[in-house]
Amino acid sequence: MEKRQLASTAGGLLVILLGILVLLDRILSLQVHLFSWPLIVLGVGIAFFLGGLGTRTPGLVIPGTIIAGIGGILLWQNSTGRWFSWAYVWTLVPGFVGLGLLVFAWMSEEAHEVHGARLAARWLLAISAVLFLVFTTFLGPFRWFWAVLGIGLLAAGGVLVARGFSAGRAPKS
Repeated sequence: MEKRQLASTAGGLLVILLGILVLLDRILSLQVHLFSWPLIVLGVGIAFFLGGLGTRTPGLVIPGTIIAGIGGILLWQNSTGRWFSWAYVWTLVPGFVGLGLLVFAWMSEEAHEVHGARLAARWLLAISAVLFLVFTTFLGPFRWFWAVLGIGLLAAGGVLVARGFSAGRAPKS
């Protein structure tokens, strides 16, 4: 099956599944509320992601991870009422991009695309983790993050000092 047929088939199956869920939700009057707004955002992200995987279109998995990640955050916030957490959870968005890039690299066939995507993914995941730690420390309700931040800063400083000493040595021949 060629890529276009595969995309059409995958899209059609997703629409059929959505129709079944709508009917089940309305006919059975489920108390689960399958179509609460955060689940719709999450579902759109999952549809992009699965559509990219199913049709071997790596460009769809990146927006899929971003939208699904934000949908997951919104679902958690909507169910817990912790809307104030946007002060620090926004820092996870670069990490969602990084996850999408990792899947993109896994799916890609071009060697130069794979290397660049993996490098960018690592940087985005690291930046996201550091930002999340810093913003959660200052704005979040978790006071123990101060200790984690301090230990992380000590470790990062130690790595930089060690790299500085090792870079100054001339290689022996």
